[in-house]
Amino acid sequence: MFKKLIALFVLFSAANLLMADFKALEQEYRKLYKEKKLDECIAKCEEAFQEAGSERDKWETFFYRYNSYMRLKKYDEAIKMAAEAQKMPKYAWRGSILQIQCLMRQHKYEEALTALKQEDTKDWPDNAKVQYYWEVGNANLYGRNYDEALKNYEQGMALTSKTYWKINFIRQTGNALLRKKEFDKAIEKYKEALALPGLDDNAKCDMYNSIGKAYDSQKKYAEAVEAYLEGAKCANAHGRRVPNSLVQAARSLIISGDNDKALELYKQALKHEKCDAGLKKYIESRIDKLEK
Repeated sequence: MFKKLIALFVLFSAANLLMADFKALEQEYRKLYKEKKLDECIAKCEEAFQEAGSERDKWETFFYRYNSYMRLKKYDEAIKMAAEAQKMPKYAWRGSILQIQCLMRQHKYEEALTALKQEDTKDWPDNAKVQYYWEVGNANLYGRNYDEALKNYEQGMALTSKTYWKINFIRQTGNALLRKKEFDKAIEKYKEALALPGLDDNAKCDMYNSIGKAYDSQKKYAEAVEAYLEGAKCANAHGRRVPNSLVQAARSLIISGDNDKALELYKQALKHEKCDAGLKKYIESRIDKLEK
């Protein structure tokens, strides 16, 4: 009996040591990933995998390696990581989703759709099915299968009560309708998404700009300008979204004959702190033309 207790103690101690080793390595690869030292992160993940005691820990090493390969645009290696994850029963569906996302990143929409159709999702949890319909919907949207995309977004919406997903499904529904040139329906969807809580300025700005495009396409330039200027109020939007909203509003004003107001907006966009070199060059050319 005493010998059995000693053996159990040794096993328990060894397991704790392995766990401690993995946790140390986990902290290291997470830090390397955050610092964008991606090749080093991959190497550290491979080392951590050897010390991983649970399926969850193994999954995380695959996940970090996958994301590192994706950021390095080493897509074949990323697909291999997704395939390894698919061998783990608990995380198989996540591996499938990663594979699809990798194909989508490469604009291989038909290949992504083929892979998605081969998935047997009947035993997937609802949160996995929501992700599935999101991915297949996007593959159809970018593959120009708009009616199928609309159907997929509706299927995903039916499975979730989370505001995050509702916003995204409604927004993508708007994008599909916009591409179908069903402009009023698209505007309706964007406004529905904008009314939901939790939207960041990036999403708000993008949707106001999409509303502006829908109005422009119907030659409703006053409404388009109003939408673009709402987008320009989203001060925390990343990149050149805000100055681009001002530029879009200026274009609509020119078409409607208000060159003075357009010139004012171009100058406002030119002074904006997030106006990059490429956009500045374009704006300067438009200002020169208007001032002649």
